[in-house]
Formats: sequence, C-alpha cells, structure tokens
Amino acid sequence: MKPFLKFILDDSLRRRFSEKVRTLTADDCWPFTGSLDKDGYGQISARLLTGKRTMVKAHQVAVALDGRDLPEGCEVCHKCNNEPCCNPGHLYVGNRTTNSLDVVRSGSLRGTKNPASWISEADCSSIRTMRIAGESLKRISLSFGCAESTVSRICNMKRRAAA
Repeated sequence: MKPFLKFILDDSLRRRFSEKVRTLTADDCWPFTGSLDKDGYGQISARLLTGKRTMVKAHQVAVALDGRDLPEGCEVCHKCNNEPCCNPGHLYVGNRTTNSLDVVRSGSLRGTKNPASWISEADCSSIRTMRIAGESLKRISLSFGCAESTVSRICNMKRRAAA
C-alpha cells in the first residue's frame, strides 16, 4: 500500500475509484460519477495513515494513481476547470496562487454557472475595488444589497456572478 497525502492508495480505493470514473478519450474530461461535495468536486472514502476513514477529493486520487506527488502546500488543480473531472491529463499540481490565477484567466470563477445570479461581473469588479480601497464589508454589502458573506466571497475570488 502506497501512502499519498494523508490517505492510503490501496486496492480497495483503486477499485472503487475506477468504478466511479467514466473514462472517455484522452482529450475528454473523465467525470467522477460517485459522490460530489458541495462545490461539485468528486469525493470518495479513503483510509488515512492513522487508520480512520474520511472523504478525499477524487482528483487527488487520480493524481496519486498517476504516480505524482503532492508536496505540502500544494493542491491539485484542473486545467479544464471542470470540478468532477479526473482525467490525469487535465490535472496539475500547483498552489493556491497559481490555481486562483488560472481560474481568473479562464473566467470560470464559482457562480458563473448559476442562472439565478444577479450581481454582474462589473459589480464584482466594483466590489473588489471598493474593498481594496478600504471600504468595510458591511458598507459594500449595503451598497449592493447583498450579504457581507457574499462580498467576502467575491473579494476572495470564490464567487463571481453571471455576466
């Protein structure tokens, strides 16, 4: 059994993972068809080095099965920006900064897929500008008629409304 990150890549995990990934062509996304977390990423139960079981991200398992290491402080990022994708060719090891820059460049910030979103991209840009200028979350949220948590997520690049 090969340890990876905090989980053990044993035969059971390999088998369960392969049963839950729809493998298409090398260029296509390979969607994880099992459980998805609240952000749309595949997740699968794995045994930790401590012996306890926990849910781990399916794309991390894909990288482990591909024989790649994930150094401390790094994360598995999607070139395709498709959260359930487990195609090793679409995954790279980066850090929070490289992942955030990639997401901004691709225009795929969370929220763009939400048809109910009412804050425009221009509003998001204004919100970020106001925050950088020192405005409080409360004042910005009152200006745009949204929750402080929404403003915080926009400023932290975790949300962008549909344009």
